[in-house]
Formats: sequence, structure tokens, C-alpha cells
Amino acid sequence: MNTKDNCLCYRPAFISHPLATQSVTYIIQRMASMVAMFYLLSVLLYVKGRLSTSVRKYVYFVGSLLAGVGALLSKENAYTLPLALVLCEIALFQSGKFKISFRDYRVLGALAGFVLLGILVITKFSTLIFEQFHLQEEQITP
Repeated sequence: MNTKDNCLCYRPAFISHPLATQSVTYIIQRMASMVAMFYLLSVLLYVKGRLSTSVRKYVYFVGSLLAGVGALLSKENAYTLPLALVLCEIALFQSGKFKISFRDYRVLGALAGFVLLGILVITKFSTLIFEQFHLQEEQITP
């Protein structure tokens, strides 16, 4: 048996070995990079919108919303973004005693965002659950 035959014998073991996870790791890290980019972009645009006094602040807020949706669609850990924005609002822009007024448009916007986030989470996870259930059902039935 020569060296070339030895290489052919070891190839299947090398390909199927559990340490050969480079392609899976690449996909997961790409998702993590995308969620980090959209997450930070959403926070940055929110802060720029809060600091802006012109009409452009609405463009920043819409951009923040779109970046937040991009983060939510990239990976599940972006569901903490509304909480991060609330904490950013409290830490950077709240002066004096912290008080929540439901007549403030920002509080109503945050509540609407949480409701939309809840709807997105419920619909996304429910479709994932039902798809997995349907796949398992197809595998069980002959």
C-alpha cells in the first residue's frame, strides 16, 4: 500500500470528523456579526435622532427601526434591543427623577415597539415550531 492509497483511506474520516466544523462556524459567526452591526447601528441612529433638532430626526428614528428589524431577523439575541434603547434613554437623556408619563410620545412609541416585538416573536417562533412539528409528522408517517 503506497502513500496515495493511505491518503484515500483517511479522507472520509477527515471529512466526517466532528472537528471539521469550519463551515458551520462561519455561518454562525456571520449571523453574529450581522446582528452586532444592525444592533449598534440601531442604537447609534436612535441617539443621533434624539440629539437632532431638525426634521432629520425622524429619518434617524426610521433608520433605527429598520436597523432594529434587520437585527431581529439576523439572530434571536437582538430581542434585547428595545430594552437597550430604553436604558440608553434613561442613562443618556433623562434629567432629574425618572418618571414614566403615558402622555409622552416616546413612551407610547416604546410601548408600540414592544407590542410589535411581541407579535414578531410570537409569529416567528410559532412558524418555526409548526414547521418542525410538520417535518416530524412527515417523518413519522409512512
